[in-house]
Amino acid sequence: MKTAAMIVIIVVLLVIASVFFIYLGIYNVSAAEPHTRLMDWVLSTTMNNSVRRHAERIPAPLLTDPAMVSKGFGYYHISCVPCHGAPGVTPSTFARGLNPPPPSLAEAVPDWTPSELYWITKNGIKMSGMPAFSPSYGEDELWALVAFLQRLPAISPQEYKSLVDAAGVGSR
Repeated sequence: MKTAAMIVIIVVLLVIASVFFIYLGIYNVSAAEPHTRLMDWVLSTTMNNSVRRHAERIPAPLLTDPAMVSKGFGYYHISCVPCHGAPGVTPSTFARGLNPPPPSLAEAVPDWTPSELYWITKNGIKMSGMPAFSPSYGEDELWALVAFLQRLPAISPQEYKSLVDAAGVGSR
């Protein structure tokens, strides 16, 4: 009985401490300051596990069609380069103020499956600056973007510049 009472007291104290923490504004939510290591771990672990769980039943189509990859390049150049950059292209100035900073997708893509990349681009990530593209892009367009993302890690800065020149979209 004493053990149960002690557990109840600990839970009540944790709830009270949490309410004070939330309502007193103790945690600095400024985007100019990085998260604490603990908060960074909590947020990144939650995000990774959530994406993997929600994407696990999404079947990916064949993503190797050159026309699909080319179409995805256009979406990437317009919608992703401002925050994530590209091989040989730095992100836009405003991206420096995002917290957490947007990852280089050429480096991050190998950590995700095509279905997970699709889920992220479709739904976005709360409180990260990553918007949901589903209001702007249809299913085929989202998968085309993922098809290009799959190729991105192997693209050199010179290749990316050639893609930009060939598409006539200009540099960012």
